[in-house]
Amino acid sequence: AIKLLWASKFEDAEIELVDLKRYNPDDLMPNIQYWLGEVHYAQKKFEKAILEFGEGLKKYPDSIKGPDNMLKLGLSFSNLEKKNVCSPLLLAIQLIICILVAFRVEGHLLLALFSLYFFYKYDILPYCHFKEFPQFLKSFSLFILVLFLTLLISKLILGDFSEQAIVNQSRSFTIENNLREIFSICIISPILEELFFRFAFYRSLKHYLGFFLSILVTSFIFSVIHSNVLAMPALFILGFYLNFTFWRFQNILYPIALHILFNSIMLFFIMNK
Repeated sequence: AIKLLWASKFEDAEIELVDLKRYNPDDLMPNIQYWLGEVHYAQKKFEKAILEFGEGLKKYPDSIKGPDNMLKLGLSFSNLEKKNVCSPLLLAIQLIICILVAFRVEGHLLLALFSLYFFYKYDILPYCHFKEFPQFLKSFSLFILVLFLTLLISKLILGDFSEQAIVNQSRSFTIENNLREIFSICIISPILEELFFRFAFYRSLKHYLGFFLSILVTSFIFSVIHSNVLAMPALFILGFYLNFTFWRFQNILYPIALHILFNSIMLFFIMNK
């Protein structure tokens, strides 16, 4: 397997190592785990390399490969940050998309196209998992309370402002006649918006503005593009929490699930008001 790696036959090397790993030879497992990480590192697949080196460090911290795993884990994170730095041009394109979406210029299409480009450029799979799910549920319960209190206060303070056009249209929705619109609001919009604002836009801004400021800016723009002054405070808090959740768990599935739940609950209350 190592000879295949040195010959740059990465897929063959990985197959050999994975096959050997199935036999679980105790004396070789630390080395097998380490060289799996090296296979991905050599291909600049730093997300996968992090998972392999991390597993090696966790399972075999005192092995001869323990220090090597720690070193390569750090190098993988460092190279991943460099790889994920967004160019100023790409960031400018994202800002233009935000403006166009705010003016309702083919919003879903623009978000979908840019998300597809990000899938091509960056690996999303390491951000799709269900780790730390109990911790996520604990933080979610507190968030729901804060969010609905914000909605109530916004209604009292900003009650004179007009609502978003889609909100007024949704009052007459029925499941029989508006299934397409309901599916778009509850499923399509949350997925596309999370992929764009959390996976793409926030990560791009973070390299220029830092962690906290990038969350604030992303949350503010997220609330503004919905063109709903009445719901803007709640949308800002929603955006902030979605960003925090993405950063805290390094997981795009949790923000998507939260956004789907939020839109579904809001639409249910609007349709039954």
